[in-house]
Amino acid sequence: MTIERLRTDSNSVSLKFTADGAGAFTATTIAPPAQRVGLASVAIVYGGTAPDALAVTVKDSDAIDLLAGLGATITATTRIDVVPPAIFSGGLTVALTGNSTAGAIVTIKLYFI
Repeated sequence: MTIERLRTDSNSVSLKFTADGAGAFTATTIAPPAQRVGLASVAIVYGGTAPDALAVTVKDSDAIDLLAGLGATITATTRIDVVPPAIFSGGLTVALTGNSTAGAIVTIKLYFI
């Protein structure tokens, strides 16, 4: 299982997750771009080897899911808009669960305000 930070710019962070042989992904904690205090949107993009099932959470330093459960059942490439944007402080932990496909690839793109 690997996590590759693809890009960080002033408004977004992109992470590429690759599952291990049992299909598990490793959660990762990121620092959002400087002076960003709200999560506005999350894009979930399946790779060449897609997961068979997926749940995504983005939790703040108080362990509150900023997606408010909207990432509980992801079945294909999608985008979750957080309305209104979720205000946070500190780092964010991105976790992917529910998959059993070895080597599944998922890219998570977080967009901030």
